[in-house]
Amino acid sequence: MLILYKTKLFFVSMLLSISVFSNPLEIISELDVGARTSILYDSNLFGISKEVYQQARVSAPSNEEIESRDDFVINFSPSLHFSRKIYLLNISGSAGISMTRYIKNTDKSFIVPVTTLSLDFDESLKKRLSTNAKIRFDATFDLGQHVDTSIMEQDLVSYTYFTTNLNVRYNHSAKFGIGAGTSYSFKDYQSGAVNDSYSDLTILPLSAQAFYIYSEKLDIFTDYSTTISISDASKTNAADSQIHAISLGLNGEYSTKLSGKMSLGYSWNDYDSPVLSTTDNLVSIFDLNWNHNSKTTSSYFINRQFSPSAQGSSTFTTNLGLRLNHKLTDRFRGFATTSYSIIDYTLTNGESSKLDQVGLGIGLDYNWSDSIMIGSVYNFSIINNKDENYDRHTFEIYASGRF
Repeated sequence: MLILYKTKLFFVSMLLSISVFSNPLEIISELDVGARTSILYDSNLFGISKEVYQQARVSAPSNEEIESRDDFVINFSPSLHFSRKIYLLNISGSAGISMTRYIKNTDKSFIVPVTTLSLDFDESLKKRLSTNAKIRFDATFDLGQHVDTSIMEQDLVSYTYFTTNLNVRYNHSAKFGIGAGTSYSFKDYQSGAVNDSYSDLTILPLSAQAFYIYSEKLDIFTDYSTTISISDASKTNAADSQIHAISLGLNGEYSTKLSGKMSLGYSWNDYDSPVLSTTDNLVSIFDLNWNHNSKTTSSYFINRQFSPSAQGSSTFTTNLGLRLNHKLTDRFRGFATTSYSIIDYTLTNGESSKLDQVGLGIGLDYNWSDSIMIGSVYNFSIINNKDENYDRHTFEIYASGRF
């Protein structure tokens, strides 16, 4: 079995875990153990067409990381969770490992650690008004290894990551507030199974907001953000850039049944490369939830934004989706999803490319007990990449529990 995580990642994760758990009598008020196990069938593990897969096999016949285009994947992820509330401050976190075994592509199997830590002051941005404090903040820290099929990179990608999110809000009065945030992210990429031209990425977004508190349940806001993206490639490419965005929107509850966030704005991307001209587009975030009745809910999302690619390109992605949830019985629930994605690529030489995907999914889950859940999920997608059309099926059966 191939172990993908680095030694320093393991020790950092262990040190963070030890520092959190070193004095349980003073810090920890709630502690529980969780685990998730699953078996998944993936008909297109690398997210590529049959032709591209065959070319990869012919060009590198000794590459044992691409033994089969489809595969069965078995995963087991035990974890330890803690939480503690100190006055207005909520502290929570987890430490665990994820063990994954590929039945056909055995060299892609891995064991990786995962560590998270969250600080939330007075439920932070979850509520717009507070009688406890005018200043609120939240912070999250996440350290681990990610391995998954990437439709954007068209490969089974692997990278070590560290992310941190910091947000603060100050309500100046009952009607006006301001806020700021950042979410530093570093991804250390390993060579892919199909492609080996990945570069490490550092992404630093900075944002500032102003709020008009329309009511206790609804904010009107304006937001400005700038995102600095740095690629670790030897030469400047399209991923090296600074993205700016200005937007106006609403956040909160619009009625007793409808809630969520809506914003519309304008974004432009300034590239470090002198060969590339500034690109711009309309950006948006629509994330709405509708409670039809006690048994049925639905959610809708539209997201349009610029982002860098680990292969040195800049992407503008549009995602649209719908999810319907229905409670069949007190313990038995089902859902259905549909989505459509368009990814426009800007390459370092100024050329462009495009990929689009249509997805459908259904799932069922059953609360076996108060602590254990079992379920299954089926997803189907059709991908159109340049002149190639191909599909992908995944079917997963899982069980999870918290004790």
